[in-house]
Amino acid sequence: MTIQFNYHWNGQDGIKTLSTVEEARLVSLGIARYYTPFMDGGPSDAGARSLEIHPTAGLLSGGAALTPSQADVLRQGAAIKNRHDAKTSRHISDSAAWSGHLLQFEASDTAADTLYWPWVISTEEITSPLDAFYMYFSTDHDATVGGIYMASAPTPTGPWTQRGLVYVDDTGGSQTETPSVIYDRDAGTFRMFYQQASAKYGAGNATSAIGVQSTLSATSSDGLTWVKDTSFILDIPSPWGTVHGDGHTGYFTPFVGKNGLCAYSLHGGGNGGECVLWEGKTPAVWATNRVSLGYGYELTGGLTYSRVEWNHCSIVEASGQEYVFGLITDGVSGGAEKNARLFASRVSANYRFLTEAPKIIWEPDEAWESADIRSCCSLFVDGVLYVYYTIGKTKIGVMSHVL
Repeated sequence: MTIQFNYHWNGQDGIKTLSTVEEARLVSLGIARYYTPFMDGGPSDAGARSLEIHPTAGLLSGGAALTPSQADVLRQGAAIKNRHDAKTSRHISDSAAWSGHLLQFEASDTAADTLYWPWVISTEEITSPLDAFYMYFSTDHDATVGGIYMASAPTPTGPWTQRGLVYVDDTGGSQTETPSVIYDRDAGTFRMFYQQASAKYGAGNATSAIGVQSTLSATSSDGLTWVKDTSFILDIPSPWGTVHGDGHTGYFTPFVGKNGLCAYSLHGGGNGGECVLWEGKTPAVWATNRVSLGYGYELTGGLTYSRVEWNHCSIVEASGQEYVFGLITDGVSGGAEKNARLFASRVSANYRFLTEAPKIIWEPDEAWESADIRSCCSLFVDGVLYVYYTIGKTKIGVMSHVL
């Protein structure tokens, strides 16, 4: 798994100063290659060649080692493939540039009673995978133990073969849901983040979480067999009554920012819940300042669906500008029916607030769709951005945008 740097317009990724000799050195060592970015019909800048880095230990020209800052950026940037860098003449916020609205499957096609939180990964890091893509999904606010399921497909849009239940945390608590899966290149394993009500962790799973629902983690080498990381929890400080809401830290949505790993998550549940931004030193070590991101009401006021659900958002870079896209709702939380849309907006450099009014990029146009869109995630493959979403508790769909 790799991350792409275009040193002509994305210099903040830390390798802009590499000379052509240094780049050639990285290529000769097998940890980089040149590629030509897909321009989508737009004008081509002179020398708009990009360098794709495989962030393993390597040498620069003259035998000099990568500096710590360069190595750190490269390692963090390759930890997950959920950041997309592209040049495009079509705006991500233009609803007409999106296509698809394709129904992928329904709950009746699976072993799950309900469907929630589809998260799709490429299996290029897996030896002898079942298919080219794996989709993880869970039950939707299950009243008991919940569970995480998986389907596989040869293309990002199917056809999907159901593989059944792949993980449930039965060590304590309930409602194992919302799987977000990334690849940790340093560890050589996949890491899944999921939420658990009344979570247990630590040696012998003997420690109880403070919050009512927490983000936990499991790891896997093949994406099929998962083992709980009992040392991992994203919880709230005691006493939890000093923070917003009820201490719910679930719905963890990781992405790669300009300076490394980031994630959005809930930080206090209920209809008045808040979201926060996390920064990851590694895929296993995260921190947050616990400052609420707000709801974006100053830019969404007047819309029926006006609350920005940061814990259902991703970051994409297009035409040199970073956008946030995801879910905007009527403020209803939990398993209740929502009135929601998918939106895109320019985002601040620190990923903490919108810098323009959100533009709606999805409406329930197909007969199988409704306004009760409940979750979404993204995948970038071969110049195409795919967004997967759930309708109600029974359907998963996908739409796409060519970058």
